[in-house]
Amino acid sequence: MLRAIAHKPYRVRNGEASRSKLSVPDPRPWVADHSTQKQWSFAAANCYLLWAFTPPALYHPLIAAPFPKRMRRLSDRRTPANRSAVMAASSVTDVLIRRLETIVKLPQDERDALATLPFMTREIGAGHDVFREHDSPIQCCLILEGHAFRYKMLDEGKRQILSFHIAGDIPDLQSLHLDVMDHGLMTLCASKAAFIPHKVLRPFLHAHPRIADAFWRDTLVDAAIFREWVANVGRRTAFGRLAHLLCESFTRMKSVGLAEAQSFDMPVTQEQLGDATGLSAVHVNRTLTDLRDQGLVELSRHRVIVKDWQGLQDAAGFDPAYLHLQGG
Repeated sequence: MLRAIAHKPYRVRNGEASRSKLSVPDPRPWVADHSTQKQWSFAAANCYLLWAFTPPALYHPLIAAPFPKRMRRLSDRRTPANRSAVMAASSVTDVLIRRLETIVKLPQDERDALATLPFMTREIGAGHDVFREHDSPIQCCLILEGHAFRYKMLDEGKRQILSFHIAGDIPDLQSLHLDVMDHGLMTLCASKAAFIPHKVLRPFLHAHPRIADAFWRDTLVDAAIFREWVANVGRRTAFGRLAHLLCESFTRMKSVGLAEAQSFDMPVTQEQLGDATGLSAVHVNRTLTDLRDQGLVELSRHRVIVKDWQGLQDAAGFDPAYLHLQGG
């Protein structure tokens, strides 16, 4: 779409660099003369149009900082599919309700209230940041499909994965009360998420205190999972760390209907497993081989098949009490 701009050498006359014959000095030294002025203006206009009409996911994984209002209206007119992205969230809230009901029972009037929340859905590619450390989100993110993880980057470029998230999770619920994020959130695979502005969610929770209590309980469960991860990385063996992570993932996914009888999807690489458990990718590979050789699990194309559930729990020292699941 963009026309190529001529790239001519920077001219020198009598020891001084020549400028375009404009009354105002041309700040672009790569423009040799004013003959390219029209090309530059044409390119600038095309850049504006490209920015205004390109879907946000193509040039920024999220969306944490929305368009200015005028640009947002232009982008909302792009396609019929985009116009349908804003919905009264009957299908979206089914995912949220299924997750909340793993930790608290919701009466029908609260379910009906949740169905009135307006969500904006987005498709997010694999390996894209939903938000980054030091961002100040103005909306909360509900994962509808796919997987994501929270992480922290260290100064030397090393990464520590802090938690994995599945459909129904709201990984940034704390952003309602904390202005600046102290970690990032990235997708593991192609995912779908729904977003709701803080300015909508805050008065809704004030009007529905029992739903606010459910959200508060969810953040407490989140903190309990963090405590267990600290113990897992700090004190368990490599074998126990990976076994525990698999037990937790299987239990959580089964609670929201995302796991089959003895198998579940886990689209993570060995490097990502290492970042979550404090192990090298080589050590992860050896440990997964040990788990398989002992007949505890089978791994097939990002799918985990649990062969011996009791044996896997015993190897991990897994007690699901910290997940605080209803009936668990």
